[in-house]
Amino acid sequence: MARGYGLAEVNALGAKLKAEHGLGKPTAWLLASYALGETPEDYDGDAYLARAPELFDAQFSGKKEA
Repeated sequence: MARGYGLAEVNALGAKLKAEHGLGKPTAWLLASYALGETPEDYDGDAYLARAPELFDAQFSGKKEA
């Protein structure tokens, strides 16, 4: 259904889903992200685990680095 709107940008599709179906912003964004194949680590455990080291390192880099 989400792909049927013809929108290719997560925020635009999320806003459309939110407006037309009364979804909350996080739910609409997650569905839009899934429909467009963006950020698979949000809904795919294997993709998350593959990217986890990068995400962890990003949290503790720069000023937060020991």
